[in-house]
Amino acid sequence: MTYCLVEGGIIKEGPKQLPNGWRNISGLDKATPEHLATLGWLPVVETDKAYDPATHTQSISYAVVGGEVIGTRNNEAIPAIDIWKARMASFTISRVEEEVIGTMSNTQKAKLPQYTQDAYAAKLVARGEKP
Repeated sequence: MTYCLVEGGIIKEGPKQLPNGWRNISGLDKATPEHLATLGWLPVVETDKAYDPATHTQSISYAVVGGEVIGTRNNEAIPAIDIWKARMASFTISRVEEEVIGTMSNTQKAKLPQYTQDAYAAKLVARGEKP
């Protein structure tokens, strides 16, 4: 179990495993929950939310509630362009292919296989250029 050191309602340390020694106390990690609470060490209880790491990132925020610290997971959507860039990163083209494609007209580019078009576009986006 992890704990936070809370002083004046503010989390000062943690979440982390209890240290063996803290300030002038040894064996802190062996203390009872009641004794830990009198010292300001409160247990952490984390909520869990399902998420898809391909489309979301997950962060956690902590708040002191009663005699414990509640960790709440927050799901944040990854911008669509970043998802697209990650997917396109798996499509690679060589520098020579990139140079050849750069000389083609839009009509010629449209005849290339879709994965090649996507890989070329990903290279342009990675350089900050418009595909």
